[in-house]
Amino acid sequence: MDNSTSKKYVKGFNASYIIAKYKLKLIETLLKSEINNDYLQGMKDGKLTLEKEKDKILSKKKSRLQELKKLSSRKKDKEKGL
Repeated sequence: MDNSTSKKYVKGFNASYIIAKYKLKLIETLLKSEINNDYLQGMKDGKLTLEKEKDKILSKKKSRLQELKKLSSRKKDKEKGL
């Protein structure tokens, strides 16, 4: 990747990341394009990165919820004298 190509990729990545965050349907429509260039590849990668980050956050939330349920259950058991 040369310098101008790298700049196009980064611009596409950043634009896609922001658009996907707020207008997911729009970015999905844009990415259906048959055109393949550095900007579009950056857009695809930006969307994928956002999806991975969302999955990671969701996983952490689920894990934390399970921890809270266990703690709540233990507290109830102690209150019952178990």
